[in-house]
Amino acid sequence: MTESTKDYRRRIGGYITFLLFLIGSWLTTGLAKPANNDVANQLKDINLYVTATQTSQPIKLDGVLSEPSWQNTPPIIDFTQIQPEEGASPSLLTEVRILYNQKNLYFGFTCYDNQIDKLVANEMRRDGKDVHENDNVFILIDGHDDQRSGFFFRINPLGALQDCQVFKSGDSLNFDWDAVWQAKTKVNRTGNGQDNWVAEVRIPFSQLRFKRQDIIKWGLNVGREIARLQEEIIWSPVPKKYGGKAKYRTEHLGRLIGLKEIAPTRNFEVLPYLSSGFSKIENGIKKQKRKTTLELGGDFKYSLASNLTVDLTYNTDFAQVEADQEYVNLSRYSIFFPEKRPFFLEGSNFLEFGIPRSSLSSTPPLLLFYSRRIGIEQDRMIPIIAGGKLTGKVGSYGVGFLNLMTSQLEKPLEKLSIPKTNFSVFRLRKDLLTSSSVGLITTNRQSIGEDYNRTLGIDFLYRPLSSLTVNGLTATSSDPNQKGQAFYLGGHWRSDKLQASGGYSAIDPDFEPGIGFVQHGSGKRIRGEIRWAPWVRDMGDWIRPTLEKIHLREIWSGPEADVAFNHNQEVETVNLRYLHWMNFESSDWIAIDVQSTLDRLEQPFNVHKDHPIPIGEYVFTRFWLTTETNETRIISARISVGHGQYYHGQRSGLNGFLTFKPNGHFSLGSSYGFNRVKLPDGSFNANVMSGRMVYSLSTSAYAKLFTQWNNETGQLSTNLLLHYIYQPGSDFYLVLNQIYDHTQPSKKRFVDRTILAKLTYWYQ
Repeated sequence: MTESTKDYRRRIGGYITFLLFLIGSWLTTGLAKPANNDVANQLKDINLYVTATQTSQPIKLDGVLSEPSWQNTPPIIDFTQIQPEEGASPSLLTEVRILYNQKNLYFGFTCYDNQIDKLVANEMRRDGKDVHENDNVFILIDGHDDQRSGFFFRINPLGALQDCQVFKSGDSLNFDWDAVWQAKTKVNRTGNGQDNWVAEVRIPFSQLRFKRQDIIKWGLNVGREIARLQEEIIWSPVPKKYGGKAKYRTEHLGRLIGLKEIAPTRNFEVLPYLSSGFSKIENGIKKQKRKTTLELGGDFKYSLASNLTVDLTYNTDFAQVEADQEYVNLSRYSIFFPEKRPFFLEGSNFLEFGIPRSSLSSTPPLLLFYSRRIGIEQDRMIPIIAGGKLTGKVGSYGVGFLNLMTSQLEKPLEKLSIPKTNFSVFRLRKDLLTSSSVGLITTNRQSIGEDYNRTLGIDFLYRPLSSLTVNGLTATSSDPNQKGQAFYLGGHWRSDKLQASGGYSAIDPDFEPGIGFVQHGSGKRIRGEIRWAPWVRDMGDWIRPTLEKIHLREIWSGPEADVAFNHNQEVETVNLRYLHWMNFESSDWIAIDVQSTLDRLEQPFNVHKDHPIPIGEYVFTRFWLTTETNETRIISARISVGHGQYYHGQRSGLNGFLTFKPNGHFSLGSSYGFNRVKLPDGSFNANVMSGRMVYSLSTSAYAKLFTQWNNETGQLSTNLLLHYIYQPGSDFYLVLNQIYDHTQPSKKRFVDRTILAKLTYWYQ
């Protein structure tokens, strides 16, 4: 046993001691202040109904609820807090009225505010990243009333829209779904103490999925978020143990009744596009001429049933999609880049299959279907000729099917040859009990000739209690040269103050999902984490007054362990982590992150082009301190500093961003990431900088400039996007992309320049 291993065992003992202290503290606080049983019983016995009022009068969408139909409809006024004080009465009055006609469902929100000038509203773009940080109102509709899925809609005081699909009772959200709906807002300063802001919302029934039935009953929740008070209120109460996802929970919905003479429609939607532009690419081998393009293509959507949709695509175009964020990878594992292409995003939840992420990780350990394997090869965009997908639900079955063909790409001078390839995925999931399921998936990648890769997988999710989830999977892959298997079993438990999760996975060396993603390669892994997550107001009297004096609101703290074994059953990596996160009443927060790692390298890897890490056993510890100010402020910032050992050297880091948002029209943000690595054979710096500027003329028109610099590649990339929604569902884009490479000769440094105009038209 090496000295480093002995030292590592001593550290593990220290972590265990601290963990026992943490559990003792949790038990002490739990005993010191019992749970609020009144709130618990209220949530258990809740049975709320609201009746929608039918109207034959035309409703003018203008943010003014002046029509007689609005005035004669009784409002919902009984709301309760989710946070900061679960079950308490709201600080401000909110009224919600519901109307409908044969085509549309209408919601009228009146949000009273005695400090109307302190409204937080600085985002105008549809699906802008800050809409949820603003004052806002929201709607959750479960048209099947099965407590498993739904559609979520959000509006802020500037009229910015945000929507998403909800799956797995609120555990899975797809914010890339875009429905065609409208809302108008208005801020009213009455001067008589009745100041308010109003949101008038129109949601076409064609954008919802629901059953054809004589007596229509839908799941429904409506609510409001008051940003400056950090208060979230809701009509049908939801336990705050779900944290930021409480509002999406479908098992705690009230019921919407009174809908008559409506029926699901079999929609047919067409979204053709026309694009034109030119591009010039330098590859350093042969002088490139400017290439002019004129493209015609489109997407087609047809509803086979109330919740089953066919999407077809021809000559698929993704010109308006923003470039990937630059990263510095100082690990020996692959970076996971999120999907941004609209065709793959909508309905993606029906094709999900893999090992769940941990609470702190954005990278899934395993995916059998990773859509970025389609149309992207060796950092090249490969044209998608045509394809289609089928997604939705048939009774208790969730169905997903995708089939696409990519074209051949030949670049002899670059020694690049990519054959025409067909990709297909089939996913089936059966709902069981209240919130459980079992399913299967199969994928196939077939190129010209004998080259293929196929996978088959089976998974399950078992939820005996709302607080406990157990899930697992088994999968196999095969190609002409090898076959392999993968296995996973894990679970997650959550209470008001404590969360715990763990899992075991085993992946064969020959397991290779051709259109999937594997983060750590083959081997076995055991991981677990415990999070103590109390609200200060719920803590015991022995500690609560002290924490309230420093205006602390919430704590999220606990250890995490991850142990990986190679295919010879030998320990390869041990990673121990402790995170302590504190959120203040001001919504500023601070986090302390300590990580200790044992890493046995069986082969060297290049952390930098001139600095390989040799074979050996390494033990190293690093510390990070991060703080962030409230994002709703005009100026907000985040900074993270770290230092520690790094294999047989040292690493120091600084990451941060600064954002300026004076109003809803303009925002300016910049970020900087710096890493300094010192190794025995030398040192190197890795820097990434980016800037983003957005100007919104209205909720339907904006300009965005995004630039980023990476000193490792020596490239400065620029993306300029002008976006105008000239009618609901129809868009105009003007795009400029360019990459400047300072490592190239001065006359060839603009290695990629593209200017493109794109017009889409939505027809239903």
